[in-house]
Amino acid sequence: MTKANVDGYSRGNPGQAGVGAVFRDYMGQFKLVMSRNIGTQQTNFMAEVLAIIECIELAVQRGWYVLWVESDSTATVHAFGHNRLPWFITPMWNKCKYEMQRIYITSTWREVNMAADCAARQGASATETIAEIEEGRPHWLRRWELPDTTYYRFTD
Repeated sequence: MTKANVDGYSRGNPGQAGVGAVFRDYMGQFKLVMSRNIGTQQTNFMAEVLAIIECIELAVQRGWYVLWVESDSTATVHAFGHNRLPWFITPMWNKCKYEMQRIYITSTWREVNMAADCAARQGASATETIAEIEEGRPHWLRRWELPDTTYYRFTD
């Protein structure tokens, strides 16, 4: 199984947006990192939805048919789990489900999704809408989650 952490980022609502996905193997080693500028998006939610769709499409292209997708957007994970997606995304989602053997989509804390956040910000700052795909860890990715490390979230 391949695990992908995804994130969508928008500089404002609406604003210049990007998506990012960080693919890892069972040992937590980087397989692939993708970032892409997706133009101006009306909401952060749409950037998050597109991040998941593009992540799954890239996994299919690579032949990774069992995928665990983790996002820091609980609302987006809920929308995929209950088939409550925008109407124009539904055909893409149905195609993804058809092509994959198994897809798990779960949510995580924003504090533990730092590599995908960095990739999405990299995409938003790109000048073109062509996906930047790098095998392994790209030079610009300087912070990432570590396996077997406890991360804390403090609330009031």
